[in-house]
Amino acid sequence: MTSLEVLEFHRITAAIGEYACTEDGRRQIIHMMPSVTRDEVVTEKEYVREILDLLEKGRTAPSGAVLSLPPLFEAVQREGADLDAESLSEVRHFLDYAVEEISFCRDEEGEPSLL
Repeated sequence: MTSLEVLEFHRITAAIGEYACTEDGRRQIIHMMPSVTRDEVVTEKEYVREILDLLEKGRTAPSGAVLSLPPLFEAVQREGADLDAESLSEVRHFLDYAVEEISFCRDEEGEPSLL
C-alpha cells in the first residue's frame, strides 16, 4: 500500500473537488498529486502566501462558474465557422472573469503580483 493510499489522498481531492466551479476544475483537483521536491513545495507555499496576503488586504478573489473554452475553440476551428449567441455570451463571461482574475493578481500600483 502506498503512502497516498494510507492517507486516503483520493478522498481528500474528491472532497475538495466538490467546491470546483467547473467540471474541468473538479477533474484537475481530483488528479492533483502532492509536490515531491523541496523547490515545488517552496514555490507553492510562496504563491499561497501571496494570495493570502491579498485576501488579508481586503481584496476579493473572483468567484463563480467559469466556462470551459476548448469545446468553443473546436467549434470555430473550421473555416467559416461561427458561434451562436449563447456561445458568444459564454465567451464574454469568460473574458469578464479573466479581467477580474488579472485585477486580483495585481498590486495596488497595478503591477503584476501573482502573474
